[in-house]
Amino acid sequence: MKTVNLHFRLGLPALAGLLLAGLFPFLAARVAAAPTACVPGPHSGHITADETWCLSDSPHQLSADVTVDPGVTLTIEPGVTVMGGDEQALKVQGRLEAVGTPAQPITFTSSSGGVSGWEGLIFDGSLGAGTGNLRYVTVMYGGDPVYPDLPGADQWVGGNIYARDVLSGEVRLENTRVVSVTGFGAWHVPVRDYGLFVEDSRVVVSGTLFSEIGDGQSGTGTDEDFPLHVSGPASVLTLTNTTFQDNHVNRVLLWPGAMTGHDATLPAMPTLEGYELAGDYIVPPTYTLTLDPGVTVMGRWDNELRVEGRLEAIGTPAQPITFTSSTNTGACQWQGLVFDSGTGDLR
Repeated sequence: MKTVNLHFRLGLPALAGLLLAGLFPFLAARVAAAPTACVPGPHSGHITADETWCLSDSPHQLSADVTVDPGVTLTIEPGVTVMGGDEQALKVQGRLEAVGTPAQPITFTSSSGGVSGWEGLIFDGSLGAGTGNLRYVTVMYGGDPVYPDLPGADQWVGGNIYARDVLSGEVRLENTRVVSVTGFGAWHVPVRDYGLFVEDSRVVVSGTLFSEIGDGQSGTGTDEDFPLHVSGPASVLTLTNTTFQDNHVNRVLLWPGAMTGHDATLPAMPTLEGYELAGDYIVPPTYTLTLDPGVTVMGRWDNELRVEGRLEAIGTPAQPITFTSSTNTGACQWQGLVFDSGTGDLR
């Protein structure tokens, strides 16, 4: 049997072609990772491909609602100011990357320069990811009245940041300022004011300031102006090193069922007055609600904290845990703790 040797001569063009073919995946990855081009304002409508709002084009004005579509990332450079007008919001169904620096923070504000001037940031995971990364960011002057599908919402509501159904990922606020919301003045109607509203979403808040939120004119007979609202059993709120200062009340409002789809922990913050229960709050069977030392839980008239699962409330001599009424002025202002087939450790 003869051995047949096949010899090929490769010219330079062919050799170059093979080399490029071998490098193509690497080059494609490099091209894909390249920053997107700057897109100047004014902005409106749907963002359907990755884009960047650059400092060189700041301020970036919204001329109508802007929606970041699912699968799309909007990147905002350090130092940029984004300005929204009446009935305008930046809605994120994809991802928002707004990472500033201490020297060049990013600002989201109203074009009018006053309170209640726009609808704020809305992270909506119902159609996509709806995730966000905010670092060294100021979000202010939201509160232009809107009517999202909030639990028990029977009137106008408005605020700075709203996260809904964000479960494939998270919204992260780090070293951020959520400030200046008083919705009453915009349409001269009572408005529920909030700094951050979390509904069935994963939200991480650290090193953040909530300030000047609420005017006490919600018009329900029950005050609903809070810097932070939490609703929905799937919500997971991670709260660390966060300051509540000069708000109408320095409290977190827990709607019935908030964070009850899993074990949950309520952390203490030095400037947080307490967690107020908007209605009967039930710890379901098989789940545990843990209160960190120093936490205060506040129930409203005719409402109770009912434990069907387990309550862990272990304070310390220096940081006791307190259960009291939302008015916190006397007896018979709430129904107290009810252990209904549930267990507890109170210390």
